[in-house]
Amino acid sequence: MIFSSIGTVCIVCGTEIDGIHRWTKHFRAVYCTPTGVRVTVPLYLAPSDFALRIPADAVTGEWTSDRMPEHDQTDLYVFHEQCWQRLVRHFSPQEFDVGYVFEALEYLPPPIIHDTDESVPVDLLKPPYMWEAADEGPNSQPELANLEDLMRNAKALPKPWRPVVCPSPIVADNFERLPLEIIEMIAVLLPTRDVLHLRQVSRGAAPIFGSMAFWKTRFDLNAEHGFLWPIVRDLIDTEKGHGFDWRLLYHCTCHLNCSHWFRLELRSWEALRWLRDTALALASGKLRPLDYRGDALHYYHNTMIGNTHLEVVDIESPLLQIAVSAHDECGEHEHPGSVCITGLEFFFKDRPKAVLGYTSREAKKIPRKKWRSLNQMKLPHSSVRVMVDLVDFKGIRLTHTLDGVIALLIVQSLDEGRECTRRTRKDSVGLSDSPPYLHDGLAYTSSLEEVTQVVAVFNVSKNGYFILSI
Repeated sequence: MIFSSIGTVCIVCGTEIDGIHRWTKHFRAVYCTPTGVRVTVPLYLAPSDFALRIPADAVTGEWTSDRMPEHDQTDLYVFHEQCWQRLVRHFSPQEFDVGYVFEALEYLPPPIIHDTDESVPVDLLKPPYMWEAADEGPNSQPELANLEDLMRNAKALPKPWRPVVCPSPIVADNFERLPLEIIEMIAVLLPTRDVLHLRQVSRGAAPIFGSMAFWKTRFDLNAEHGFLWPIVRDLIDTEKGHGFDWRLLYHCTCHLNCSHWFRLELRSWEALRWLRDTALALASGKLRPLDYRGDALHYYHNTMIGNTHLEVVDIESPLLQIAVSAHDECGEHEHPGSVCITGLEFFFKDRPKAVLGYTSREAKKIPRKKWRSLNQMKLPHSSVRVMVDLVDFKGIRLTHTLDGVIALLIVQSLDEGRECTRRTRKDSVGLSDSPPYLHDGLAYTSSLEEVTQVVAVFNVSKNGYFILSI
């Protein structure tokens, strides 16, 4: 099996196979044969060969599956050896089924590709998993995050202003009858946000807030802050770890000011955890996660990065229109002066409108029908507001780069959502829609039978306020 090695990237982290770092030289391929899914042994590129060759006898017997995936069986996926081992680590030995992993890969949108272009920030050229990378010289390793760095801005816990006096006795509930150990076992299975809300329902759940055993589980590999597991793994099961303030560490890491390479680490962890969740859902016949890769996977880690914040709109009543706002002269990395999507307005039948982001006062209002007839290689005005009449809101197609969302299309049927993945769309708001796999960005479609919520991550920078991901 032979294909070009030029531009070949890892499906997890988006950095090149045979890149500038030693750990990128070895890779594995996962592919489907007439007899099932196969995984190769670790391979490497020959120095003088521009083709990536997979010998017929390079298959490992460690991971095999005779089950034929229900999805497309023609794709081949390439992993850095480091990324593959990371993926395996997210599963228990009983959970890992390479057949379902392959099927999950068929649903995973491709990563944004990170190359060695001079316009890309220097930090971004450093690979993920820096704490596991081989020593490649004194100038190749950045200062790694440690517990002191993560907790240097810790604040003391607030003290109660005055005692709370209850005017009447509170009736005991079932939670108050349970020992703390059982309450901890229940809380471990819930997102932190739900656990904190549970305290408002039952006084019996209040002690969980002070349980370090519960807060420590938030840093397990597949838990909310599992992207920090490589930093804390040597501490968790030690005597020092038993007395460590895990609640304070969780609080300090809910908003991180981190480098670009650490953001790449976070996105790689998101992709690995998404693959695990999807593979297990496929194996059990349960509803699988949304086909998605991006900053709006906030519910995975409950953490905001850098100068970003989250905005949410609940779709609880019929939608009549969506207005999409965009302006040019933005961008920092690849395309300074390119288009950015800055806001979405949702007009409902029986409730006031809801807004994500903002619309410029000078924005030119354009109906969608007129927009389709325009030449969109450049915005017709410096700021536009495109009105989209809705029949049935099913999702959104995005094209985004490191700078944010540069094109957006409102999807109004599942058939339209599937069609978006097959051909270029010319009626996206922003720049003309791009092929699904960009060298400096990514185009993908998120469509559902029913949309109940739209979540957007925004970046606030010196160049403006715009959508990073939806």
